[in-house]
Amino acid sequence: MKRNQQAALAAGVLAAALGFGGCGWMSPASSAPQPTPIPTASSAQTSRLGLGVVAEATGLAGTATASNTAAAVLLDETGHILSIAVDMVHNKQSVDFDGAPEYYTPPLTAREQGDSYGLKNASTLGLEWYQQADNFQRYAAGMTVQQLEALPLGADGKTTDVDLLAGCTIAVDDMVNAAIKACYNAQQASPTAGQTAVLGMVSVSSQSRPATDDADGLLQLQTSIAAAALDDNGQVSAAICDEVQTSFGVDDDGEVSAPHRVFTKLEQGEEYGMKQASAIGKEWYQQSEAFSGWLVGRTAAGLTGISEQDARADLAAGCTINMTNLLAAAIKAVQQK
Repeated sequence: MKRNQQAALAAGVLAAALGFGGCGWMSPASSAPQPTPIPTASSAQTSRLGLGVVAEATGLAGTATASNTAAAVLLDETGHILSIAVDMVHNKQSVDFDGAPEYYTPPLTAREQGDSYGLKNASTLGLEWYQQADNFQRYAAGMTVQQLEALPLGADGKTTDVDLLAGCTIAVDDMVNAAIKACYNAQQASPTAGQTAVLGMVSVSSQSRPATDDADGLLQLQTSIAAAALDDNGQVSAAICDEVQTSFGVDDDGEVSAPHRVFTKLEQGEEYGMKQASAIGKEWYQQSEAFSGWLVGRTAAGLTGISEQDARADLAAGCTINMTNLLAAAIKAVQQK
């Protein structure tokens, strides 16, 4: 399938996900199909890697928030989830009453926060976010994309499926929609021998401009995301890298306006508009593909010893975009195993 067709498919899946509702979508009242037993992993088994991202933006007086939920999946030859990894991050930037950017601290993802996330005491299950996310991953393993689509969710984004509720009472709508997108993307990918899906996310404040009496200011928050398939030796057998760059407007009273919809750079495809400004005449998704291909064959130990300068030297003909955060996200991902 050509790249522009892939971009169209991704945009369509995103529109469908958004159609389910930012606060959760309501599926038919019938109970969800039970997951198929997880396939037995073997080094000879063929799988497909997919990455899905649900990106949302909120603007309030004094605060811009870019919320990104990501899922990496490996599908087996029959379309069942062999391995899945999910995480989310709330990237925030504050502004003062005059619309000037204030302090900024790069956020940890919900999984990285671990026990400090602070959900355990408020949870009826007595479980932290990462523990409930792990239970969602176990539940989703063995499912097909159709079974994910049939998972019953309430208006609050929480599941009404009793089996999943036994280990996960947090809102899972964004996780589900990210996983659905990842499954559809995986069906378009090349086969890999990977057995474990891993995920890394790095968030930064990429640009800011204070508001003035004559013009609104700008806040730009970015999250770089790397999904990888690891073989039994912890070596990358496939990778997909994407970024979400969310732009907010700020007036001179400190009011922040957010975009209605946010598309990742891969989802934008040719519409991202980098090709003509690129020294190598390539669009962002093409350069990301070159970077992702460069990751194949590497391990966590090998990646941590590589500088961005080394990567640039290797990829000069195929990738000239800023790789700092993509490389950091990839290192985070492969260190998961």
